[in-house]
Amino acid sequence: MARRRLAGSAPRPEVPSQPGPPGPAQLPADLATFTGREPELEHLLNICAGVDQHVVVSVIDGMAGVGKTALAIRIAHRLAHLFPDGQLFVDLHGYTRETAPMDPGDALDRILRGLGLLGEDLPRNVDERAAFLRSVLAGRRVLLLLDNAHSEEQIRPLLPGSPGCLTLITSRRRLSGLDNVKPLSLEVLEPGDALTLLEKVAERNRLATESVDCLHQIVDLCGRLPLAIRIAGARLRSRPDRTAERLATRLQDHRFRLSELEVGDLAVRASLELSYSGQHARQQMILGAAAWTPASSFASWFPAALCGIDEMEAEYLAERLVDAQLLGTVPDGPASQARYRLHDLTRMFAQEQKSGYDLSRAFETCVTLIAHAVHCAGDQVRGFNPPRAQALRSRHSGTLELIQQDPFAWFAAERDLLVAAAEMACRLGYLTAAWQLTHAMAMFFEFRADWDDWQRTHETTLLALAGSEHRDGEAVLRCGLAQLNIDRGCHDQAQQQLESAVGVVHTLGRKTLLAQTLTRLGYLSHASGKLDEAVALYDQALMLSRVAGDAAVETMALVELATICNGQEKYESATRHLEQAAAALTAARNLHLMPFVLANLGMTHLEAGRHAQAVTYYRKAIDGAQRIGDQRWVNHSTRGLGEAYRRSGNLEMAKSLLDSALVDARARHDRLSEANALHRLGRICSELGSDGLAGDYLHRALEVAKQIDNARLEGLIRYDIGSAHLRAGRTDRARIDLEQAIDILRRSGGADAAIRRAQESLARLPDKAS
Repeated sequence: MARRRLAGSAPRPEVPSQPGPPGPAQLPADLATFTGREPELEHLLNICAGVDQHVVVSVIDGMAGVGKTALAIRIAHRLAHLFPDGQLFVDLHGYTRETAPMDPGDALDRILRGLGLLGEDLPRNVDERAAFLRSVLAGRRVLLLLDNAHSEEQIRPLLPGSPGCLTLITSRRRLSGLDNVKPLSLEVLEPGDALTLLEKVAERNRLATESVDCLHQIVDLCGRLPLAIRIAGARLRSRPDRTAERLATRLQDHRFRLSELEVGDLAVRASLELSYSGQHARQQMILGAAAWTPASSFASWFPAALCGIDEMEAEYLAERLVDAQLLGTVPDGPASQARYRLHDLTRMFAQEQKSGYDLSRAFETCVTLIAHAVHCAGDQVRGFNPPRAQALRSRHSGTLELIQQDPFAWFAAERDLLVAAAEMACRLGYLTAAWQLTHAMAMFFEFRADWDDWQRTHETTLLALAGSEHRDGEAVLRCGLAQLNIDRGCHDQAQQQLESAVGVVHTLGRKTLLAQTLTRLGYLSHASGKLDEAVALYDQALMLSRVAGDAAVETMALVELATICNGQEKYESATRHLEQAAAALTAARNLHLMPFVLANLGMTHLEAGRHAQAVTYYRKAIDGAQRIGDQRWVNHSTRGLGEAYRRSGNLEMAKSLLDSALVDARARHDRLSEANALHRLGRICSELGSDGLAGDYLHRALEVAKQIDNARLEGLIRYDIGSAHLRAGRTDRARIDLEQAIDILRRSGGADAAIRRAQESLARLPDKAS
């Protein structure tokens, strides 16, 4: 449609009485291997459709080698017939090796000569010459292609002043200072187009016997950058003895990839050098820091921390690099903080440069600061305002503000970078910074039920710490892994981790860490039925936490003591423990554990048969968890609320709540909550008389429990499946599931009541021989 509009808008040129000289036709040849870019071509056609009504100037910008000139030449050839008075091409040498950018006066001279005007007829002053060009172009239909522009100052005198002419400009810079232009920023090719370009350049017959996987790998290693793909294709075409597999293997080596991407006078490294050399020293420093970023995107605080400068200055310098197309932006980042990305080939080029700043040594300081930031985020959740926030306040006030506004959202945005930074610190041997960052992230992994990152970061860092002097870090991370295994129901592994840590913790004399360790050991003792041992451990942890002034650990010990009291039907004692925990949290202004305490108060009232009070406390827990953004405890309390309605006989309300908990758990990829919701839905459907649906829920719950390796939950679900078979009279299947449930629960530790119930059910079954 754009083509029809443009064609229809062009007036028919008057036929002269005698044919005049043809207009200049200076466009370079269109590339036969040009590939893709259909959306961009359509966009340019739409822009050019208004050429008769107003001055049309389009700037095509993009990084070095992205195909700006090829696109401009392709669209210029498509439109050439609409501009019979001439098509002019000028290479302005904005980024040409050993050639200075063309002076605007020289460019005007070349354009005017192209239109047939001799030098002696041209004004000498640039402003007068620019005005003369506008006069010459008035009333004519001329297409100007100004390639490889350097700056707005270079371009501004060359632009027409009246409708009828089309100006296409290509530049590595965005040229945002030009008025009334239509910008088009060019990105790398789509995967399919990138592969097609490689096939065209290398010639399809040449690649007929090559592995398609290797060809895909080559274009990916080229970052889908057209220049790099053209070079790779040319190398394959010119060297029949070189296979695509061999080229892919050589490109995989980061040390030699840029060297491989050279052929004739084409070279990715040289092309990037032209962009890099034009940047100020501090901009080059920021690019070097960006190349050290161990994630696909980053905010300005990371290079700021690496370079030891204010993040506002880092953002200013990063924006200049964006203008120069050496950095890209991430469009879906938080609105309050810009995020940047670096093309892989630009990253490799920047890593080769010597900035005069030792980024390797600076990385240790940077990761230490990152750990402070994550600890600050955790402290914000807990309601603390510790001195370590001062480490961010001076140079990273913007990041500190984001952390204070929403620590969960900040962590979610930075998670990939934080995890990668910890792993990179391990590889570089910066072990103190590595374990401190790893430990700081554990709280957020637990909130997000992000078991995989939790386990991977802790195991990676523990492996790096093995045999080192960092025994405190090793103890802290073993305790963290133990908590992960407790959350996943893997009690044997948790016991091993805690037993490995407790001796070191005693030696170090760290009261809070020792209290945490004892609380976890108490939980495992309780789960295995050793109640007296569990109470003794909780009492020790309670004493130590109060001496250390740690309300969080005190709360954990009190909640676990309340759980034991519930199991002994001592509901008033349980309530007193939980009220003490709530008071300790309130005094410490620690909000993040309050939903945990409220949910346990709900459970206490539920076990005591006080269903209305249980509903009240579960609703308070949901409200509190929603206020701090802790969706894990929103889900947990919603399931508890559903159980309260189930026990009070409102099965439909219970099912509705469990359905919403299941949807939420799946949306957050929280497999443990998903399994628990499915399990409870199975029980509810069984009570509703929907045995088929109940069985479906229970078997799906069992599948998830096995996938996340939660043995205790698997045993409890198998008990319910066996019970369902028993009610239906399927005694053989009931026996199998009940025996498996008992075996699993014994091996995982705990659930003595469930084991007794399963044994009682087995005892009611007829003997196998009968």
